[in-house]
Amino acid sequence: MHALTNFGSNYFIEYWSAFRLFFGQSNPYEPERMLVLQNQPGWTAQNPLMIWNPPWLLLILWAFLCRDFSTAASIWLAVNTIFVFLIVLFSLDLLKSYRITCSKQLLSILRTLSFLPLCESLKIGQLVAFPGFVFIDAIWAIQQGKRLVAALFIALLSIRIHLFIPLGAILLEARKKVKPQDPACRPRGKRETLTENS
Repeated sequence: MHALTNFGSNYFIEYWSAFRLFFGQSNPYEPERMLVLQNQPGWTAQNPLMIWNPPWLLLILWAFLCRDFSTAASIWLAVNTIFVFLIVLFSLDLLKSYRITCSKQLLSILRTLSFLPLCESLKIGQLVAFPGFVFIDAIWAIQQGKRLVAALFIALLSIRIHLFIPLGAILLEARKKVKPQDPACRPRGKRETLTENS
């Protein structure tokens, strides 16, 4: 359903209108009120585009959802695009730890940027790039042994309920497979250095 023609704003209208209902102390899951708000920026469909995310998503996106629709949609598109490039950069950093060749790293970048579902999600303004960025960050945190940080990232995945359980399970399984740091690579303390010199 594409009732808005502006690039990156179609699905964004569900978050924008739900935010206004939520902070106006109304039910953001009420179709009739959602439709009234969505008609204001030019939504032409007979039915509203409903939000199926938990309400705490609206708190996370508060910084730009509080603006007028045109400004908020432009910021949303810019932020989503930035997240896509951050996914690529963080993925490259992860790939280096697996000693992936430069040619394969470049191929991974091209595949990511040309992945049609990702490009389509940017075009219609879906919530895809941010969960992807959170997932990559969670993997990074697991590799670094930062369990609390990883847990916070996994909790953030709850903004997409259908992704929270399977991706959370994948991350927990990845945590079990992380190898402890080699003692030979571990920084030596003063006591070890003194013992070795004596």
